[in-house]
Amino acid sequence: MGAAPRSRQGIASGVQATARNFGMVLGVGLAGAIFTTHLAENSTNALYKGIDMGFLAAACVAVTGVFMSAIKDK
Repeated sequence: MGAAPRSRQGIASGVQATARNFGMVLGVGLAGAIFTTHLAENSTNALYKGIDMGFLAAACVAVTGVFMSAIKDK
């Protein structure tokens, strides 16, 4: 918020809140899709595999975000 001009801080706050909500919705949707896809396998380890794959996808997105943030700052 400090980078936005004083007259535009309300707009910047709205954009920030929208991006945060979009990220949460996208993350829950992606994790749910991965989880239910693996649960459909009907194997004994489907629950654990679904959770593992959901966490792996979240970790990949987080690592991508770290690299994108590092590139942006240069």
